[in-house]
Amino acid sequence: RSQDNQYHDTVTVDMESRDKQLAMKRRVEPKVLVNYKICNTVSVEASIMHELASYMGVGAGNMVVSTMNYVKPYLPLYGRQTAWVELRKMADQYLGEMYFRYDGKFLFDSRFQDNYVELSSEFRFELSNIANILSEGIPILANKVNTEYLTYEALSVDSLLYRNTDNYDVATQKCAIAVAANAYWPGPGAGDVAQLNYKNPATGERYPIAVTVSTPDLGAADSGTAIESTGGNLTLVSFNGSTGSTAQRPDSSEIILLNDSSVACTINKLEIYGTPLSVQSKRLVEDRESGLDDWEYIEKKIPGEYAVSDAQAHITTQWWKDLGATPRTLYKIVVDWIPQVAKGALVTLAAPGMTASLVCAVESFQHPSANGPMSKQVTTIALKERYDFVPTGSAAVIQESFGSQTGPFIVVESSEAVRQGGMYRC
Repeated sequence: RSQDNQYHDTVTVDMESRDKQLAMKRRVEPKVLVNYKICNTVSVEASIMHELASYMGVGAGNMVVSTMNYVKPYLPLYGRQTAWVELRKMADQYLGEMYFRYDGKFLFDSRFQDNYVELSSEFRFELSNIANILSEGIPILANKVNTEYLTYEALSVDSLLYRNTDNYDVATQKCAIAVAANAYWPGPGAGDVAQLNYKNPATGERYPIAVTVSTPDLGAADSGTAIESTGGNLTLVSFNGSTGSTAQRPDSSEIILLNDSSVACTINKLEIYGTPLSVQSKRLVEDRESGLDDWEYIEKKIPGEYAVSDAQAHITTQWWKDLGATPRTLYKIVVDWIPQVAKGALVTLAAPGMTASLVCAVESFQHPSANGPMSKQVTTIALKERYDFVPTGSAAVIQESFGSQTGPFIVVESSEAVRQGGMYRC
């Protein structure tokens, strides 16, 4: 023993919050979800929330959620964010309390869910278990709140989404891509991927989303297939997730080809077909305090990827506006060690001097080192006073812009293949 007595021994315990674990860092796969509900507890395979939670290793049996009957016609997931970040956007848009509960289950409670009932308090803090308490007023956080979302429309089925124009001959309407014997395209490695960005070949308009993309068939020159070649033996190695080397992205396809022959070949045609979607409109919904000058506004933007309608978005912006413009109190308390506390959890605060108890939400918490026996371990918690909300009226501002008038939705680019690292962008 290194210590004279057992009570001098030191035990170190490393604890990690559930939302800080490695699973929270997993990015979503790029894909397009079509006609999924925001949360569908009956058919979880058509539920956006269950789809996102699955990336964190959370199954339906470990979720405390209710159905939200709001259908998102098209939801592009580009794979740039983690599932946790995407769920955080959804919580902001649907006024959700979202956290891992004391029993380790993922909880998402939203004012938009069927038969919504305010969550019950998980803890009660009062004179008997509060060691110290401080309070301070919360300044105005927002008195002008808006959210923007896109609506899409499907174009013709089985349309031309992509045409390669490398060394393109306008007269013959053929391209010319040389692939050496036993070589990969785009190559040089077997894992190098060509990313084929969807666009209208006639106008150069980029398609932000496409669905029901067909796997291209291969054939000889003038055979009428999607991919035509002369010489060699061109084969399809991977396309849009047929193997782990490629993925189907909302705005592009990924492909790897191989000339499985000792003779060089030339690709004369490379086209991809499917159902393209164009941006129908961009909608902005905003609520603001009336009677203020422009310089008096404090603006807050709510991510709009998961919004489905002006009426739904209005409830969201009004709630955030009323919440941000309403004076409230932040309480900082010191209590006995509570390792299972979570950000967002609801608690009841009945502090000395209060005429009535308050329902508060956990804003943040810390478990400072006790520097001694565990009997001295405490938890410091910041509690934010809750706000009662009843939606009324309609949004103060609803704006709509269409198609090319919105600017960023039409992008004209060259279709030449550009290699970036292990990927060609075409």
